[in-house]
Amino acid sequence: MERLARFPASGLSAAAFCAQEGVALASFYAWKRRLAGADATQGAGPRLLSVRVATPRAALELLLPCGAIVRLLPDSDLIWVRAVVDALGGAS
Repeated sequence: MERLARFPASGLSAAAFCAQEGVALASFYAWKRRLAGADATQGAGPRLLSVRVATPRAALELLLPCGAIVRLLPDSDLIWVRAVVDALGGAS
């Protein structure tokens, strides 16, 4: 990072600067890109996003004789609910 900060003041081309510093030109450009990307993400401040809050729905709880509790939402599939209750041995 310090090396990249010295580059503009050196007055040298990237190739000459890298030769003087003993750094591969490809590494120099790779670090320059990486640090430029980091600066771009650091400069971005917090953003506000719109959200939609779901309306809470009442739930129904079934306490089965076997001790299991089945919580149902208003739009629960009754065929599925029946299958679950039967599987738990709660249907009489």
